[in-house]
Amino acid sequence: MTNEKIVFLKGKLYEAGGKKTTNVHIEDGENEYKIECSQEEARELKDFLYRPIFLSTIKVTKSNYPPEYKLIDYYNSQEEQNKYEDFVQKIVENDTLEKYDLLHDKIYEFIDEDKINDISKLIKVFNNNCTDRGVLRTILISLKPIIHNETYKQLNSSYQSLSELLRAGSSKKKI
Repeated sequence: MTNEKIVFLKGKLYEAGGKKTTNVHIEDGENEYKIECSQEEARELKDFLYRPIFLSTIKVTKSNYPPEYKLIDYYNSQEEQNKYEDFVQKIVENDTLEKYDLLHDKIYEFIDEDKINDISKLIKVFNNNCTDRGVLRTILISLKPIIHNETYKQLNSSYQSLSELLRAGSSKKKI
């Protein structure tokens, strides 16, 4: 059985690269983590070599195997990571319909404040197979009124990726 969940990690980056599989390695004192990523992401993260780094990852756990980690995003500070980690936990751990209102309100808060980068980071952290389909729909519906606006043009590919993820999880291949 495979289990996936969003996990936030922090530590010191001590290696980036890989011959066959691109990954980065961090340590947080006691624990070491190998996080799979793209070559482009590894190049970006090399700037943090031997410095603290703050990441969001997908932790993939399979029976009788050590966990694997896949990079979602990185943050420039502990405060920025905490902001996203706290919000993601509010959404993931909430089993009521309130989580959709919280998510919708957060997206509109970012829109009102012209925080396009924050919207992008929010999309990125939820753009994975372990995200509840209702959360994916809420993000798409919340962004629909603004997505074709020139100001938000940079979000188009993330929006499209999110809709493809939602479609892929549907037996009828529709949102």
